[in-house]
Amino acid sequence: GSKLVVTTVRTILPELLNEFLTDDLDSLLEARRARHPDADSEIRRRLYQTLATAAFAAAREIEHDARDRGFPAEDLSTTLLIAVARQSAHGWFIAGFSVGDGGGAVLDLDDGSVTPLIRPDSGEFAGQTRFLQRSEFSGGFTDVVDRLFFTVRDRFTAVILLTDGITDPVFPSEARLVDPARWVAFWTDLTAAVDL
Repeated sequence: GSKLVVTTVRTILPELLNEFLTDDLDSLLEARRARHPDADSEIRRRLYQTLATAAFAAAREIEHDARDRGFPAEDLSTTLLIAVARQSAHGWFIAGFSVGDGGGAVLDLDDGSVTPLIRPDSGEFAGQTRFLQRSEFSGGFTDVVDRLFFTVRDRFTAVILLTDGITDPVFPSEARLVDPARWVAFWTDLTAAVDL
């Protein structure tokens, strides 16, 4: 399931970004900088057309692949974290979308800030998660747009996406996922162990 989702998103997302966002990004960010009242909602609409559409296509691919193989789609259950970053005339535009658990943020060590890029989904019970499936999109634009996050930065240290295998031991609560000190400590440990 994970491989199928990654392959689908990597295949169609660049086309969607080119069609709905790339050419207009500078003007959208200029409107946002000028505090145009509709700028943020227009950016979210474009992210819906790109990131959410790619995620929906991936959920549909899971169903089709499972049907073709003769087993239930639940056998291909997976979560999904997407992030995109593009430098523009107005700074770095960074956006994220997710279904399921895990964590994602933009970290800036210079000012010690952390900007969340995703909202982890948990299931009805502790230790349960939600998985990528078409029903996650049944609430329409209003529900899906709550999964879209973006920021515009002059600088940043890293865009980080983490599966729940990392977030569960390092950030054991949602409150810790927004704690800058936890992200700085994680980054310090990571860069001590891995030459980035």
